[in-house]
Amino acid sequence: MAAKRIRRQDTRILRTSPIFLSIFVLGLLATSLCALTISELLEISLAALRSVDVGDNVPDFVLSDTNGEEFSLADFRGKIVVVVFWRSGQERGLKALTSLQTVYTTFKDQGVEVVALSSDDGGLDVIRQVKREQRITFPMLYDKEEKEYGDYGVLVTPSTIIVNREGKLNYYYPGYRDDFLPQITGRIEILLGKKTLDELEAELNPVQRPQQTEAEKQAHRYLNAGNRLMEKGMVRSALAQYQKAVKENPDLIEAHLRLGSIYLELEKPEDAFAEFTQVIKSRPNSYRAYAGLGDALFFQEEHEKAIKMLRTALKLNPKFARAHYRLGRIYEERKQIEDALKEYKTALRLLLQVED
Repeated sequence: MAAKRIRRQDTRILRTSPIFLSIFVLGLLATSLCALTISELLEISLAALRSVDVGDNVPDFVLSDTNGEEFSLADFRGKIVVVVFWRSGQERGLKALTSLQTVYTTFKDQGVEVVALSSDDGGLDVIRQVKREQRITFPMLYDKEEKEYGDYGVLVTPSTIIVNREGKLNYYYPGYRDDFLPQITGRIEILLGKKTLDELEAELNPVQRPQQTEAEKQAHRYLNAGNRLMEKGMVRSALAQYQKAVKENPDLIEAHLRLGSIYLELEKPEDAFAEFTQVIKSRPNSYRAYAGLGDALFFQEEHEKAIKMLRTALKLNPKFARAHYRLGRIYEERKQIEDALKEYKTALRLLLQVED
C-alpha cells in the first residue's frame, strides 16, 4: 500500500509538552473541542511549549531586572542563552536557579548567557530577595503581565529552555529532577561543539568503552556535525553527515537511529526500516529501533506488524512514551477508541512523570 504522509509532529513526539494532559482533558470536556478527533487534540499540544517548538525562532522580550535595567533577548543573538521560567515558593524552582548559577559561572566566558523570568505576585521585592538569598549573579527579570509566559506557552514552572546562537529553541526541560544540571550542561557543550548527543547519553548512562580507532573518531565528528545541522533545521545536509558517519563506522548506532528518523521525516519509510533493522542486528535490545520499525510500518499501513514492533519496544522499555502514543494512533485509526485512549493516557502520564 502507499505510504502515509508523515507528519513532522509524529517524528518529534519526545519533544512533547507538560501541557499535553491539560489540553487533552480540556478538549474532551469542552463543547467547542469535542468535535475534534483524539489525534487532532494531541497535535494541538504536541510541542515542547504550547507556542514554540524545538527549531522554531523564539519570541523576543524586553523586560527589566531587579535594578531597573532593561534586557532584550535579541541583544544576546550570537550567544547561547538559557532561560528559566520560575516562581517563588517552589523548592524545585529554587533548585533550578541554584543549578543555573553553576551553569552561568562555568560558561559565562564562552558565549553563554543565563536569564531568569518570573511573574511572581510578590513582584520585584520577592525576586530581589531570592536573588540575594540564592546568590544569583545572572539577570533576573520581572514579567509582570505574564506576557512572556503566554508568548512561550509556559504552564509548568520551572521550565528551562536553551536558545541557540541563531535565536532558535534548541532544548526544553520541564520541571526539575536529579539530571537537570548534567542535562543542561551537556546540551550547552553540544552547542559549543565539545561533545555529541551520543557522548552525552553515554555520560548520563556510563558504560566502559574501548579506545576508539581513528575511523570511529571521524564517524563521531560527522555525527556531531549532523547534530549541529539538525539544530539549524538543515535536514538534508544533516542526512549527508550521518551517511558519512555510518560509512566510517557501520556500528555507530546513534547515526543509524538518526538516519532512520530523518528518512521518516522525508517520507521514506522503507529506508527508515532498513536503518532501524541495521540497529537491531547489532543491538537486539534497542527499544528505540523497535519503535522506529513500528513507525515505519505504520506509515506503510502495516498496522498489525507495527503493533508487534511497538509492543516489543515497550517490553524492553515500558516507559517509552512515543511507542504508547504511536499505538494510540494505530488504535484510533482502527476505531478501537478505548484502546487508543488507554495508550494516549499512558503516554501523557509518562511525559508528565505523574502517578496514576
